[in-house]
Formats: sequence, structure tokens, C-alpha cells
Amino acid sequence: MRPEGGWGNLNYRVETSAGAFIVTRCSETSEAELRDMVDLLVNLEIVGFPSPRLVPHLDGRLVSEWNGRPALVKHYIEGAIPRGVVENDPSDFGEIVARFHIATRGRPITRLHDFGRAAFPAAEPFAASDPFAAWLGTMTGRFETAIDRLLPSGLVHGDLVLDNMVRSPDGALSIIDLEDTCHETLIFDLGMIVFTLAEADRWTADLEGSAIEGYERLRTLKDVEKAAIPLYVSYAATAIAFVRFRERRIDAGGRVEEGSWTEPQSIAEAAWTRFAAG
Repeated sequence: MRPEGGWGNLNYRVETSAGAFIVTRCSETSEAELRDMVDLLVNLEIVGFPSPRLVPHLDGRLVSEWNGRPALVKHYIEGAIPRGVVENDPSDFGEIVARFHIATRGRPITRLHDFGRAAFPAAEPFAASDPFAAWLGTMTGRFETAIDRLLPSGLVHGDLVLDNMVRSPDGALSIIDLEDTCHETLIFDLGMIVFTLAEADRWTADLEGSAIEGYERLRTLKDVEKAAIPLYVSYAATAIAFVRFRERRIDAGGRVEEGSWTEPQSIAEAAWTRFAAG
């Protein structure tokens, strides 16, 4: 069975007499990125953070090989993807983000976001003919002006949508699919959480406030970070719109259905308007 996975990797669920596992074939992961990923997963297990645990070989090796590419075997986390705020308290999502930031604090990482601002220029050749690419250029200019590079930064998950969380039968949350971890402003992850909840249930001030309240149970946000939350909701929504455009328009080499990125566009514009209004 092949569940959805991170960009460039293939994830398969494998059922055995010893239990269920996820086998990740690292199709487009560099050696350096693979080392970073393994090191991150090992350290998250050491500190007790709820995320996939690697299964070692009998000789202790953590990296296998599958059809000429490296592969990782991880314990499968039983549970379900938490869908929106009807069945879930948004503060739980904020708290798990803060736990992740605390667990990874101080870890060196230089990798830039795979579908963040540094990747947006890939859409520039389409700007003259495609309204989305032109809009992305406008948003890029806004972010370059507005984003404060002095905000606390570090290792972030980078793709913390609801699909990359699992709620176990006992109610505990885990974070999965860490292939997009990168160096970015910390509140990017919080902006992504608010975006993904807005996409599932429509944004409200209470929803955003609950997610922030959960985050601050473990890490207090500076006033400048709180003021920038709408900016990073806009940035996260723009990043999701871009990666959908890249996959379905740029990588596919043709024009396809636009609906997949128009909703994130709308959320990005609404969040930007809130930020600009102060």
C-alpha cells in the first residue's frame, strides 16, 4: 500500500507478522539531506518527541537500499489524520508545533525551504501568460518588504498541514513526513497550521487564537512574532498554492485544473489584508 508522502520520496506501508511499517524510498534525497533526516529522527526519538521511529538492521545500520536508492524503514504510527476543528482542539496543534521547535532547538541546518520564497522564481517564466504566476510575483515582492529577518528562526517542519499529523487512538498527536525540514522563521510552522485549519474549516479569530494559545503553553511568542502571524499565514498559504502550481502546471508541462491552488490564494490574500491593516 502506498500512502501519500513527501515531495520526491515514495512511502509504502508494509504489513508483516511483526507489525506495520513505513518504507521510504528516497528517490530524490541527497546524501547530505539523508544524513540530516536520519540524525533528526534519531534525536527526536531520544528526546521522546512523537514522530516516526527508525527500524535498524541487525547490524545497527539505519539506511537500507532499494533498487539503487537509499531507503528508510520506520514504525507505522497507528491513528488517523486529524480533520479540522470539529473533532479537534486547535490548541493541540499549536502545542505540538512548539514541542517540535523546542525538541529541535539549536540543531544546525542550512537547507532552504523546498517550496518557500527561494523557490518562487520557478514560476517567473509563466508570469506573462498565467495569472497565478503574476500574482505570485506580487506576493514575493510583498514578502521581501514585510518579512523581518530578525525574527527567531531555526529548524522548522516546513509542511505542517493536517495530513502530516496523526492522532493515535489514545488521543496523542504525532508529526510525520519530515522530508521538508529546513531553516526558516519559526512562526512559519504556526502560520502553516492556521492556514491548514482555515482551508479545512474557514478562518476565524478564535481558531487562530486557540492555535497560538496552545503554542504558548510551551514557548512564549514575542510581541513582534504575534503581530507577524497573519503575514506567515499568508506566506504559508502562498507556499502551498505555489507547490500545487509547480506540481500540476510547471512539472506537468501543461495547463491543468486551477482549483487546487485558488483556495490557498484566497486565504493568502485575506491573511495579507489582515496583516497590512495592522
